[in-house]
Amino acid sequence: MRLRASGVFSNTGTPTLILGFYYGAVAGTALCATGAITTITAATAWSWNMEAIINIRTIGSSGTAFCSFGRVQMPASLTQFQADYALPSTAPAAVTIDTTAAKALTVGATWSANSASNTLTCNAFTVESVA
Repeated sequence: MRLRASGVFSNTGTPTLILGFYYGAVAGTALCATGAITTITAATAWSWNMEAIINIRTIGSSGTAFCSFGRVQMPASLTQFQADYALPSTAPAAVTIDTTAAKALTVGATWSANSASNTLTCNAFTVESVA
């Protein structure tokens, strides 16, 4: 599968942010996620992009998925991106997923600081089946 997501975020201060793709909602299994990314202070509706290629290696109640490539682009300003962040942030490894039940593929974001000003909106999320 090729997963792509993009949107905007706003913040206060310099909280860190973890972004990822999840199987079974954000509380489910992380297919791939970043480490804590320090965001630039006082962002207002700045663009972000994320993409990954996920290979389903085995199916069943103990199926496996493997993120063979992924990256996240976070802005340095309203008009310029920083360097890409690796996705996943650890060495690539297979994760166990249950393919026998219908579960949602989702984009997830976790802020390090709880503030109404720390927001992330996903404006586009596409899933492509690649044979």
